[in-house]
Amino acid sequence: MRATTTFQALCLGATLGLTGCISVHHDHEADRYERYGDYDYGPPPHAPAHGYRHHHYGADHIYDVHLGVYTVVGHPDIWFRDGFYYRQRGGYWERCNRLRGGHWGRADWAYVPERLRGRGPRHGDWDHRDRKEERWADRQERKEDRHERVDDRRREHDERVEQRHDERDERRVERHDRKDDKREVRDERQDWRQDERAERKVERHERVDSRHEQRDERAEQRRDERAERKAERHERKDDKREDRERDGLAGPLE
Repeated sequence: MRATTTFQALCLGATLGLTGCISVHHDHEADRYERYGDYDYGPPPHAPAHGYRHHHYGADHIYDVHLGVYTVVGHPDIWFRDGFYYRQRGGYWERCNRLRGGHWGRADWAYVPERLRGRGPRHGDWDHRDRKEERWADRQERKEDRHERVDDRRREHDERVEQRHDERDERRVERHDRKDDKREVRDERQDWRQDERAERKVERHERVDSRHEQRDERAEQRRDERAERKAERHERKDDKREDRERDGLAGPLE
């Protein structure tokens, strides 16, 4: 009886020990902008302090009780807390809301988890941070200068393009003016030629009319002359007839 009780106690102890080593799998994908339940962004108090796992965005996260954040399995330099991933690059902290396909941006010192700050640049190293800030400011200033130079070049290019357009418009207007002047001169010459042709036509018609009048006058004169000659012939015939008649009458009387 005592052996049976002892065996049952050993089995119960082993079961409790195994229960303490079981890792809890958190299938619920929490909102990256909210707290995990009613706890302070970490495992619940009843969960084991070591080996607590959280499944988020297709990756396993193991809670680190010393840092108060999750370490991402397979990414030892990335930590997760409060819906954001954190990493340290080039002396600055960066964070992103997605492990894959997200955009890493520079994170302010106040947003980095307190116990995680010791893994990155020291908060008390003000000279180091000042030099970093100065380099950042210089880089920003150079970037702004580069943008200003680009804007100046673009403005100069636009001015040159506008000037070329204005010059082209001026040349086009000058060409149109020259064409208009040539057209006016051509129209004037054409009008002058048309006037000359009209005058020559009138003169030609006048000459033709004059020749016709002269011809008619000559024809009328010839007709008059023929009529006079005919009248003279008729008169001579009449005179001859009268003479013959007088001669005929005088002959028998002798």
